[in-house]
Amino acid sequence: MPQSNLLARLAIVLLCLATLSACGFSLRGHAPLPSGIDTVHLQTGSTALRNHLRLALEANGARIAPEKKGADATLVIAAESFDRRVLAVDPGTGKSREFELVYNLNFRFSGRDGKALLASQALKLRRDFVFDDDAVIGKSREEGVLIEEMRRDAASQIMRRLSALSRK
Repeated sequence: MPQSNLLARLAIVLLCLATLSACGFSLRGHAPLPSGIDTVHLQTGSTALRNHLRLALEANGARIAPEKKGADATLVIAAESFDRRVLAVDPGTGKSREFELVYNLNFRFSGRDGKALLASQALKLRRDFVFDDDAVIGKSREEGVLIEEMRRDAASQIMRRLSALSRK
């Protein structure tokens, strides 16, 4: 009896593994680029976003080309902006208490011939944070950390969208 129980459990585990592999499951962070794209030229004004994108591309097997001429594809960050909006005001003092950071980003991905592999795309990320007048230094650092987190998240989302091209 114990032998058949062990075999049943093993069969269930194998069935689960087969199902996961059949659905295209892969570990988070792995986002392969379409075949034939080994080198990518990054065209962006933001050094911080460029660093996140470079790390994400290299982690997924791509090389960064210093010039557009030698690249298989070009990733262009057309626009990047941060907006800060007041969400809540202290009724007693009239000072802002809670803010929303909004990160807007437009990008496109084109092949060596300039043909769009991924048409112009827009990303919008939001984060809320509470501002405390008694902890001004800490809260300004928190805002900086949130901005970097949003850039890192944007780079991950871009990689997932580029990876989706290989499944088409």
